[in-house]
Amino acid sequence: MLDLALRNLWARKTRTILVIVGVIVCVFLINTVDGMLSEMKAERERDVGLQAGRLYLRQPGSGYPPFGSTIPEVVIKEALSLPELDPAQSTPLLLLIIVPSQNPMDLAEVAGVGLIPGRERLYLGDTPAEVGASTLYNAPDNAFILGADAARHYAVSVGQKLDINGEVGEVVGILAKSKIDVVDKVVLMSLSFAQRAFGREGTVSAALLAPKESGRREALISDFTSRFPKLELATEDTIGQELSKTMQMPNQFMGMISWTVFAAAILMVANVMLGAVRERTKEIGTLAALGMRPRTIMLTILYEALISTSTGGILGIVLSIPAAHLADWTWILSYKEIAKVGALVLLAGCIAGLYPAYRAARVNPVEALRYE
Repeated sequence: MLDLALRNLWARKTRTILVIVGVIVCVFLINTVDGMLSEMKAERERDVGLQAGRLYLRQPGSGYPPFGSTIPEVVIKEALSLPELDPAQSTPLLLLIIVPSQNPMDLAEVAGVGLIPGRERLYLGDTPAEVGASTLYNAPDNAFILGADAARHYAVSVGQKLDINGEVGEVVGILAKSKIDVVDKVVLMSLSFAQRAFGREGTVSAALLAPKESGRREALISDFTSRFPKLELATEDTIGQELSKTMQMPNQFMGMISWTVFAAAILMVANVMLGAVRERTKEIGTLAALGMRPRTIMLTILYEALISTSTGGILGIVLSIPAAHLADWTWILSYKEIAKVGALVLLAGCIAGLYPAYRAARVNPVEALRYE
């Protein structure tokens, strides 16, 4: 049966090649869309991980990052003076959209963050500097530290000048790529410089807070709620839930694309196989008249569909590797995604081949011999 299926495919090389090319395109599309969605989810998880153990004081409903939150600085200073907090692990933040994003899923292409010099680790986590300094402590007031994506956007290096909203400063450090959006897109600056450059004197957006005793976190949240009823104290769980909600639309949209491509692959292969069955009606009838069982005929057609889709699937996955490196999309090459796409290709081949195989098995030998 397998030999017969291979001979049939080889005898119609042009059609077979077109099917394989079509499957390659479908595989690349599914792999890219699913890989992109997985990377977006991973980015959100890394964002949440950055906030582990911390509390985020902000205006209610301002989201994450709370670019739209505005809080009087005196209120934040009052909050930071509470004895339950560790002042060395807490800082006010001024969050700014410097370059708006063209992607509807992101607010900023480049984001500014003003904080107290020396407290950068509270925002950056363990992200090291690729070049230069990773702290603004003892640096001039107009010094900047840029995330990897922000540095690429401005095409600057350490020691060069950079104009931020009409205020010129010097780049003193560029961070290593972290794959965390709020870090990679950041222009880190002193709080006083950010307030002056953007006309936000006397206000901040939020504050990162850390309790002195981790066991008193829930008590601290309750205390803050009663002391500052107009503000919200978010935890990493709260932020995680908010980021999960932002993934609902991409999940639906990209899922629809993946399933549409999957359905298109099935219809394409099924249509080609039905055409092949119609063309070979007389041949199939002859084989049936010579004693070939319907089950054997059915399996032969199924093998043809599976061989075509499997070949296209393997080539599609193989070709995805250099394409992903050329486009800097290596995140689509995870083993999980490749295994998922491979399974979908096999499923598509089985589904696409079932009806044509059924039609072939039902061919009447007498009528087929008269077929032209």
